[in-house]
Amino acid sequence: MANNGIPVAVARLRDVTHRIQIGQPLTQAEAYDILHFTDAEIIPHDTPPQVTRVLELIQRMQNGPPLTEAEISEVLRLRATRYAHQLSRRIHHTPFGRALGRRERGRVSHTLEEVFMAASIDEDPDIVERRAITAVAGEQAQAVITAMTVGFGGGGERGIVVNPWQVHREAEKFAHKLPLIAVLIKEDLGATPQYSGFIEHLDATIGKCVRESQLFEARPGPNSTEVKSNNKSKPKVFLAPKVRPREDWIHDYERIKAKIPDALSCIPQDQVSLIDSILDFVFKYKLEECFVPTYVYDTAHAYEGNVGHGENDSSCAVGATERIYLTLFNCIKGMNEGVFGQLNMVLEGTQPKSWKELDKPTQTAFKDEWNNFFQSWVQSKLQDPSVQSMTSQQRTEAVLSEFKQTRGAAALPPFVEEYIRREYFPYLIDEGGWANVGFTEGRLGGGGASQGGRRTRHKKRRNRKTHRKNKNKKSLRRR
Repeated sequence: MANNGIPVAVARLRDVTHRIQIGQPLTQAEAYDILHFTDAEIIPHDTPPQVTRVLELIQRMQNGPPLTEAEISEVLRLRATRYAHQLSRRIHHTPFGRALGRRERGRVSHTLEEVFMAASIDEDPDIVERRAITAVAGEQAQAVITAMTVGFGGGGERGIVVNPWQVHREAEKFAHKLPLIAVLIKEDLGATPQYSGFIEHLDATIGKCVRESQLFEARPGPNSTEVKSNNKSKPKVFLAPKVRPREDWIHDYERIKAKIPDALSCIPQDQVSLIDSILDFVFKYKLEECFVPTYVYDTAHAYEGNVGHGENDSSCAVGATERIYLTLFNCIKGMNEGVFGQLNMVLEGTQPKSWKELDKPTQTAFKDEWNNFFQSWVQSKLQDPSVQSMTSQQRTEAVLSEFKQTRGAAALPPFVEEYIRREYFPYLIDEGGWANVGFTEGRLGGGGASQGGRRTRHKKRRNRKTHRKNKNKKSLRRR
């Protein structure tokens, strides 16, 4: 949930829909995501008309021309029907779905589509999904939900064990805590070794551990379990978990490393910096035995046991980066000494619902993040005629929209957006703040503060008061 009670998925959909309405281009990942469509899906040569139309809309959302109101409605309609069809396929893999005849399966698909079409974009997708399952499964709804999320047995068949979106939903729970987590870890680390890039850093830490550490001489997979005999008349038999040779671990690591560059191009720089710090943190405190095998195995075998997936299907690129901090959080659970205690207090704390409920370090982290992004955005847009020709209001909304977009999964808490609008927008829109950073009317300028202008705003207010006092004194002298 977002901190004001709005689900993160709803907030992101609202934001993306608004950007489509005002004609702002989306990234490829956003364009695919809004239609529940991925570029990894294999498109046959005889692509059906609906998929062709989906691809056309995806291109338009990225490259223009802007969608009409009717086409935006079409996007939202296609989003709902694709979501319904995906859910229908998942239900068909459950015992409930396999027991249905062809006609009944058609009825399920039709009912799911009706529920999703009737739902508002402001509704929590999880709630809509549960309502849809209840509409088709009735009293068996909870059994269907359980089968889709935790697996089911019977007849030697395997069910859907892993929800493909689970890692992203888990990461979203910590999105508002990441700035403070980053502050605590970086303060603890102090000076750290510098690498030419994140991949080099990954290779010098996790990669080196997998290739050289004794941990991987012959180590069982972290998810292996002891199997007990069900024959009560005999002693219980414990089967040793399968031991994996180092070559298998190296192969898994290389597959993960190959995916990471795709994530680095679409996750915010602050998140890259955080996972950079986490790698150093793990090895500073010798957490390798918990962290490295778990991270490598869980990422490389994310869909192990799922219907329609092989046992070596790995997590998506963004999921591979999110698992870095999620794995750390699991490894330090119950550790209460020093920085571990501080981190667990943040992780276990209640979610704040207003700016005032944030502690000072977190407030400072959010303000620094905004100021740093603002400065970078200004420098990158100063020579852009389309940005220069915007009104102050449009330019201010544009920079905030891009700020929210670059945060990716770490959705901006609504009360932080409210703070930015309250504290920085008046200066930029009403008090000439854009001129101070180089966006003067009709020509390019330079100089001035470049941090959203809060400090300058106070100064200007004091100047106005002084000016009024002097003016009043002059008026009295004339009398």
